[in-house]
Amino acid sequence: MSSNYYKFITQWRIQAPLIDVWYAVYNSEEWPVWWQGVKDVEVIRENDVDGINGIKNYTWKSILPYTLSFKMRLVKKEEFELLSGMAFGELVYQRARAQGVGKPIPV
Repeated sequence: MSSNYYKFITQWRIQAPLIDVWYAVYNSEEWPVWWQGVKDVEVIRENDVDGINGIKNYTWKSILPYTLSFKMRLVKKEEFELLSGMAFGELVYQRARAQGVGKPIPV
C-alpha cells in the first residue's frame, strides 16, 4: 500500500427526519453554508432528469495546512436510501447510504 493512501470512514447519527437529512446531503452545493470543512462546491455539469450524472468540484479544508479538491460524478441514487459517486482527483471513491431515522449513515 502506498504511503499516501488514506481511508476515510465515518458514521453520522442525526436526530432529524430522514427527508430533511436526505436533501441536505443530496443538495451538496449548499454544504459550505452548514458544513465547516467544505470551502467550495462548484457545479461542473448539472444532474440529468434522473437526478444523477452531474459533476461537482469539491474543495475541503481542515486543521491540516492544505486543502483537498476533487471532482465527483453522482452515478447512482436510490431516493432516501443510497447516493453513490465516482470521485476523481485527490480522492478515489465515496458512497453514502441512509438507514432511516436515528440510524447511522456510513460515508
